[in-house]
Amino acid sequence: MLLFSKNSRLKKLGKLILLLAAFFILPGLTERAFAGWVLTGQYIDIDGRVMPQRFFIENNKVKYEMHDYIYIFDLKTNGLILINIDRLTYCKTTLGAYLDYKRSLMKQRLDELMESVPEEQRATWREQYMQRVKMHGTVPAQSADSVTINDTKIDFKIGNFETDKYAVSLNGLRVEEVWIAPGIKVEPDFSWDKYFEFMAALSLREGDLKLMTAEPYRALLSTGYPLRRIMYSQFGTNEWQVNLIEEKNIPDYEFYTPDLCKSVTLQQWFTKTVEKNSGYDDYE
Repeated sequence: MLLFSKNSRLKKLGKLILLLAAFFILPGLTERAFAGWVLTGQYIDIDGRVMPQRFFIENNKVKYEMHDYIYIFDLKTNGLILINIDRLTYCKTTLGAYLDYKRSLMKQRLDELMESVPEEQRATWREQYMQRVKMHGTVPAQSADSVTINDTKIDFKIGNFETDKYAVSLNGLRVEEVWIAPGIKVEPDFSWDKYFEFMAALSLREGDLKLMTAEPYRALLSTGYPLRRIMYSQFGTNEWQVNLIEEKNIPDYEFYTPDLCKSVTLQQWFTKTVEKNSGYDDYE
């Protein structure tokens, strides 16, 4: 009878340990059950052109799809993959190598540009140009501009997520309205500061980078993910909105080089890009 009672107590103790383990461990597993986010939306420029966009975010890697191009960023290693869907080519490089090559192209143009500058102004002009080359593709330095963000107290549901609408002003002028979803927490799988570096290097036109890196705006981004943005300027209005939000595990192959594409060098990449965008100066 004593042995039976002891075994019974051991069984009860075992069940209690399992329950405690489930209570403390399973919530953590549930939180990470889906490690990534896939955000599908569209960008509307000032001319009303609609451009589909899609973002994959997981484990400090970002895949950005827009037009005929795909960009894959590794925010930890600064790895960069450029994919041209139209030409079925890709270039695997790093953020540093990409910037170095782009700046070298700017330097190559210097002598050609100097021909149109009066001789007495060339020394000053050359110094200013080389400073622009040095700063090209970097996150802009903060200025004394006043950025204020006000909560409009207007809630709106986008997809399955509640958002809070904020009004953003620069030196007293309205420049943006942004809808933030507190329920979408991409950090620590995503770093806005690192992503801004890629935005600057690739000249991704997703809004005013100086505004987005201002301390008040950066603090706002730490509270949730923007699912809609309306950006105002003297030229017109740009808009970006997420239409589909998926939280799921993203297959590794989404962040790899595509099998059907041919590898090219940075020189070949820029040559083909300039050919396709003839009339557009990528280096100014």
